[in-house]
Amino acid sequence: MSSDMGCKCSKDFAGHLPKVVYRPLRPHGASIPPPFTVIHRLKHVGPLGFEQPFRISACCFIPDDDNMLITLSTLSVQDAARPFRAGFVQSWDLQDTESGHDDSLFTYSPKPTLSVSPDGGLVGAILNSGRRQLIIAERDKECTLEPCKIECVSRTGDENLSARTACCVFAPCGTIAVTVSNVTLSVTRGTEINEICLWRVDGRTFQSRWKSSCEVILPNFSGSLLSLVFSPDSSLIALSTSHGQVYVIRSSNLEICQTLKHDRSVGESCFCQFDPRFAFNKLTACFSNGTFKVWRLDEDNPICMKSRNISEDSCKITCFSYCPDGALIAFGLSNGTVHVYDTEFYKFLYIVNQDQYVIPRAGRGLSVCSVSFPKTCQQIAVGYNNSYVCIWQLPVKMELQHLCRIVINQLVPANRIHELPLPKSLKAYLLYTFLNLDEREVTECQTSSQQ
Repeated sequence: MSSDMGCKCSKDFAGHLPKVVYRPLRPHGASIPPPFTVIHRLKHVGPLGFEQPFRISACCFIPDDDNMLITLSTLSVQDAARPFRAGFVQSWDLQDTESGHDDSLFTYSPKPTLSVSPDGGLVGAILNSGRRQLIIAERDKECTLEPCKIECVSRTGDENLSARTACCVFAPCGTIAVTVSNVTLSVTRGTEINEICLWRVDGRTFQSRWKSSCEVILPNFSGSLLSLVFSPDSSLIALSTSHGQVYVIRSSNLEICQTLKHDRSVGESCFCQFDPRFAFNKLTACFSNGTFKVWRLDEDNPICMKSRNISEDSCKITCFSYCPDGALIAFGLSNGTVHVYDTEFYKFLYIVNQDQYVIPRAGRGLSVCSVSFPKTCQQIAVGYNNSYVCIWQLPVKMELQHLCRIVINQLVPANRIHELPLPKSLKAYLLYTFLNLDEREVTECQTSSQQ
């Protein structure tokens, strides 16, 4: 599989990067809390004035600011098979301990995914949508969230965006985005398809490039879409379903590239992410039965490099995430714990356990719904099914090259990194981006940067 198989995105994407210096979660000179302590404990409160149960179904840090956390809260339901139809997206200022958070925005039919544009300005949470428009969240100058109308332009007429858009995901290159909409066919009343649209991003306008349906382009597609992610080089898109299926398509024309798992496994949901250290070569999928698999996406012959079951006591994997530099991977489980592994040998490192800190339990027991790392890789945000999200302190990563990267990012905006008189490999390291290298070359590059 060649690296030019996907969209021909510009190599110079500095214009889509943050224009301010990076702000870490821990202020300069502040003491480091002991490992496995909760440094922030946040709770989403519904607008109706009484204790509503919410799931923190997604959370993520803003690219240039670890003090700004975005969460997607969805109404908890007794039947886990029911799709979520309502929720709230909101930003949390972790340095403002008085007010806690800004006003939340209502979302329509949110999916358990939360995409932020590379410059941190747009949040792909669907607030509402209408004909020729998509309404998502936008961060204003005060870092609060406001509704943002995206004009949808098509060469073939109006796009079908009539209030059923389920998710919007931005590519790392900043020039393209993908939406998935639930469309009910009028010819067969009650039959619903998942329409996938590829857009070119031009400011606050989406220009249509390709449109199809998951049921057409993906063999035996069934269930509902659970995760949709771009590869780090934006050339590929990986999709996974509530029936355990995993597909890889080209972002240039939505053509199927790899079918990693197409047989249906009812009740076995799946989530997938690309390894951030590689342009498009490695994809990890986690299945709710406790298994995770790592594929190497070679030409016409994907290879499963690693397969392991990490569940215990019949627990399910509910979510997972790589840290920004790809050195760690965290798995959230249905028993309320987070298991953290390294990604060199996939060796178990430690557990982030709710019993280490008093967290109110939900009616049916505490479960992890989302996890996210900041740029420093020193903390982890964990969203639970009891309306709480906690920021946990992790064991400190005492690597000189990583600490130097954090300091440089606090002095130089991301969109100016390319101007530094440094080798290409070091600029990629500073931006947490990839080089089109194989695993051997990546290891050599890391060794060289350490020296």
